[in-house]
Amino acid sequence: MPELPEVETIKRQLEVRVKGLSIKNIKITKPRLFVGNPKDIIGAKITDVSRRAKMIIIDLSSRHLGGVPEKKYLLIHLKMTGQLIYADKRGQFGGGHPIPPFETPVPNQYTHITFDLSDGSTLYYNDLRQFGWIKIMNDVELNKELEKFGPEPFDKNFTLETLKENLRSHNRLKIKPTLMDQSVVAGLGNIYAAEVCFRAGIRPDRKIETLSDKDFKNIFDAIKEVLPLAIKYKGTSADAYVTLEGKQGEYFSKLWVYGREGEPCPKGCGGKVEKFMLGGRGTYWCPRCQK
Repeated sequence: MPELPEVETIKRQLEVRVKGLSIKNIKITKPRLFVGNPKDIIGAKITDVSRRAKMIIIDLSSRHLGGVPEKKYLLIHLKMTGQLIYADKRGQFGGGHPIPPFETPVPNQYTHITFDLSDGSTLYYNDLRQFGWIKIMNDVELNKELEKFGPEPFDKNFTLETLKENLRSHNRLKIKPTLMDQSVVAGLGNIYAAEVCFRAGIRPDRKIETLSDKDFKNIFDAIKEVLPLAIKYKGTSADAYVTLEGKQGEYFSKLWVYGREGEPCPKGCGGKVEKFMLGGRGTYWCPRCQK
């Protein structure tokens, strides 16, 4: 599943490409992946693109629906295998890169929603496993959806004390699955929670009640280190994730433990990276470094 760095990468690229354009037409081949009446947003202008947790928010201009002006939003959750691919009027702007997992250009058999934009460009939504969705929402609906999430790692209200308080409210749980709880901190998933635990020197299955103040500080610092680096390299393509250009993210080669089973510990401790199942997810760690 695309996590914060991957979704932030797509958000930043979308903002540059589609902000200021209007939606001319929407083609939907899998209706269950699109919630709302597409006619409500045909002709609406894209006024902003933002991100909350692992979701993309596209702000649309207010329109008079039934005589009453109402602002609408597109809320997009890519889930496991969702992809957003942009093509300008000349074709896919990233150079026509084949789109994984089956290395075919867009549109293809996994393109389920297509947005035609006012300058002749197109935004495609692909989804192999079809767990993702796009929803039209108003202000009330959007706020209700977003209030479920914890603090954003880059917001000023995300402090060490906030993180400690949120984690300690789950004191008897294990640290890695709890870091993936979106009400604790927004945007972390399996890949980056494993990387954070490794950098912090904490075994992923330690109970939160055993953590010291220094451990909490190490976790906080690791979050602040890992996520900006992953964004810099446009995320990790560990499955179907690609950027808006259809290119793979470049951070996979820079991961310290995720996907490195059997390799020497990157900290040079003499140990090897191992994998075990935790909370139903494959978890990578170094038994010698992480205590």
